[in-house]
Amino acid sequence: MLTSYNQRWITLLIVSGVLLGGCNKIQATALKVGPLLIQPGDLSGDVEVTDVLISVESQAFFRDLPSRRETRYQRYRHDGKLNGWVAALIYHSKADQISAYRMLVTRLGVTGNILPDIGEQAVGRVTPVDIDSNIDIVFTRCAALVALHLEHPMTIETALRYAKRLDQRLMPIVCH
Repeated sequence: MLTSYNQRWITLLIVSGVLLGGCNKIQATALKVGPLLIQPGDLSGDVEVTDVLISVESQAFFRDLPSRRETRYQRYRHDGKLNGWVAALIYHSKADQISAYRMLVTRLGVTGNILPDIGEQAVGRVTPVDIDSNIDIVFTRCAALVALHLEHPMTIETALRYAKRLDQRLMPIVCH
């Protein structure tokens, strides 16, 4: 026969297991997202991809965003030169994600354009730099907020194709 003391311990262990199981699910989601960010064929030409596990808080673009459960970040090099990055921010709360999305859209400025067929909501910007252009895209999909920054020699066509492919790959992982 269980005493009330033993019942409390069993209840505590069950609750702890459920909570830890939820934490493992969060970590598992983040671990699954990282390898999906940049895959062969996403970007034109030969690119070298680096998975960066450190926080991106030092970058002005991500400063002061609402709290999130994980950030996965990769950058890529083309011909030995750092040419861009992609970040997936995984949020606990839809309200925080929407707030972060609005903050990033504001940071893109008035030149941002709404992009159909990418995520639940998406905006992009092309910024001329000398004779080349930089391309920024921000979109949401379920628990994820994704930001892309692509530089020459990437084209807007490559950027849009990549964003759509990434969106499709993320859906089974971040939508649950």
